[in-house]
Amino acid sequence: MWDSLTKLLTHGSGATASVEELRQALEQPAEGVLFVDVRTKTEWEKGHIAGFRHIPMSELAEHVDELKRYPKVYFLCHSGGRSGRACALLARNGHQGAINVLGGWSEWVARGYPVER
Repeated sequence: MWDSLTKLLTHGSGATASVEELRQALEQPAEGVLFVDVRTKTEWEKGHIAGFRHIPMSELAEHVDELKRYPKVYFLCHSGGRSGRACALLARNGHQGAINVLGGWSEWVARGYPVER
């Protein structure tokens, strides 16, 4: 039920991943996979996940063509709302490999997973 409710609230109808699935993907990176944090600069500077690229949501539209070159793009924000909108933006532009990380940064931190500051 949580996944269905989260999808509804985050405007996402595409693929999702839990933070556990994200952690596995980061530990065994595959070719053609990109990890993007769409939080604000201030949020990023307070802490982020190693291996992620920072593209604030406010700038994401400028990077769509670049992101479309990656078959799979994991999007992360604070809790899943902005990352859901990021997935929707890519989908509207013909990219079907966007993945919304459910629970986002807050879930990652709550589980005690490693962060960079």
